[in-house]
Amino acid sequence: MADSNKVVEEIRQRINIVDVIKDVVSLNKKGKNHLGLCPFHTEKTPSFNVNEEKGFFYCFGCQESGDVFTFLMKYNNNSFYETLLDLGKRVGVEVKSSYQKDHEDQYYFLIDIYKEAARIFQDTLIRSKLGSPGLNYLSKRYINDNSLNKFMLGYAPEEWTHLHHHLSQANYSIESQIKSELVKSKNKNYYDNFRHRVIFPIVDESHRIVAFGGRVLDDSQPKYLNSPENYYFKKREILYGLNLAKQAIKDEGKAIIVEGYFDVIMAHQMGIENVVAPLGTGLTQRHIQKLKRYTDKMVLVFDGDPAGEKAMIRGLTHTLKADIETLVVTLSDGMDPCDYLLNNGSESFIEMVNQAKPALDYRIEWGYHQMPDGNDFHKRQYLNDLYSFLNALDSEVQKEEGLKKAAILLKISDRGIQKDYMNFLNKGRSKKVVQKEPTDSNTPDPKLSPKAITERYLIFTLLNHLEFFLNYKNRFLSMDLEDSFSQKLLDTMAEVFSDKEKLEAQDVHLILEALDEEDKALVSQELLDGKYQAEPIQQIQDCFKRLKLHEIRPEQVSISRKITEAQRENTVDLDELLEERQFLANEENKLKQREKATWKD
Repeated sequence: MADSNKVVEEIRQRINIVDVIKDVVSLNKKGKNHLGLCPFHTEKTPSFNVNEEKGFFYCFGCQESGDVFTFLMKYNNNSFYETLLDLGKRVGVEVKSSYQKDHEDQYYFLIDIYKEAARIFQDTLIRSKLGSPGLNYLSKRYINDNSLNKFMLGYAPEEWTHLHHHLSQANYSIESQIKSELVKSKNKNYYDNFRHRVIFPIVDESHRIVAFGGRVLDDSQPKYLNSPENYYFKKREILYGLNLAKQAIKDEGKAIIVEGYFDVIMAHQMGIENVVAPLGTGLTQRHIQKLKRYTDKMVLVFDGDPAGEKAMIRGLTHTLKADIETLVVTLSDGMDPCDYLLNNGSESFIEMVNQAKPALDYRIEWGYHQMPDGNDFHKRQYLNDLYSFLNALDSEVQKEEGLKKAAILLKISDRGIQKDYMNFLNKGRSKKVVQKEPTDSNTPDPKLSPKAITERYLIFTLLNHLEFFLNYKNRFLSMDLEDSFSQKLLDTMAEVFSDKEKLEAQDVHLILEALDEEDKALVSQELLDGKYQAEPIQQIQDCFKRLKLHEIRPEQVSISRKITEAQRENTVDLDELLEERQFLANEENKLKQREKATWKD
């Protein structure tokens, strides 16, 4: 496999991602990035960025990202091996036929071990006394035996090593158990990742088990636990139940989108089989592209609570831009599709779906009903939000329809709202809802503490200048960061670069490949931001100084408190405390004098 990896890296070093993408996308240079219209979704304003130095692309519109291999695989719908052959020919690197088997073998063990794990989980649920808690829970949720088998439901008992023990008995190595993340390791002890949970195998369109979801039986947290993303499993692409629903979607002429596992299972159990659900991400552009293979119409039926509404609202811009008819159903407060089906039956559910409201109407009315009252201030807020939403759409017809519907709700003239909308655009206050352009602003996230802001700035500076990571590696590994996201990125860097003696800008693809889709999107945006480019060594050193200052200040507060107590009680250690306070003050002054900060706490 080492020789195969060398082939990939040799091609990566020789290829220019901008030249490759320019073959199919018109790109214009903008600073260090190249900007164009995204080939993976319809748009009129360019949001597709390519960074030549780091060798990756990212779309601010649909969040597609990756390297040159990923781009061609998605654009041409080719396998990795086919893409490797094409790029190898382009740069004169021979790709041996044995590579395909090597590459597939590297990941295919996941399919094999997941299949065995699903069998163990299901056997535990149905045939073992250990499965009683899971069976009782599913019985209370009115899941019948047919659904247990159809969806291959299982149970992970409370025992720490149940799955590990059975996988080992089936001759699966500890290495494969850990790589699959079904089993964890700590202090040379092994334990199951899923414990005391009902297990939902996640199956792709090819009927392969690619991941698992697990739900607790009580109110403990986290309520749901999913397998980490892997070569086969991307949350932004997989729809739960699509393997079972795709034929029904074709037959019925529409897909019904719900929110959770039990919503899908109960719908199928009651004979409504054209139902699928995203896996905690909201509906994405990739989900919609998959559904369009089977239908040009979908109905969104989400939970009747604020979280359910927000999940629906997040996906509406994608659906309205995707040239697919989208309808929306609103459930009663606190009710989800599973509850509705149990309380009202399948016929009522189908009738409700058939009376679904067009997505554009729903979005406009939803915003209107969020207004506390109809005073001028709240109307202005509503209109600004509506204008931003409409401006993110590509269809002028949809924009015009949306303005007319809002005018009716607000009881104002079509001409008046059209003029107001144009004024809004002309003042430059509109930004696309789904698009966040890179900016040179140094404004930090207000939700983070000053120390966490410094940590995040430091980590993103390093990601933009990987050549310096190894210089500071030992110092980093000794740090315990306050910001959990920064710590996660630092841990990932330490792991993927553990055997590297030299790093280059393009090695950032190793970090991106190790992250889930949400983290990848955030990191990609920061990699395209220009604020980390100037004087990286100075910026890194400034961050270290600031972190030291953040450590000193709490100590100063503590010493001052002790001095006050010592003065009040006339204790003998007052002089020692005063010396310590002076020492800390001197250290702080030294750091401040050397500091050349480029942004504020």
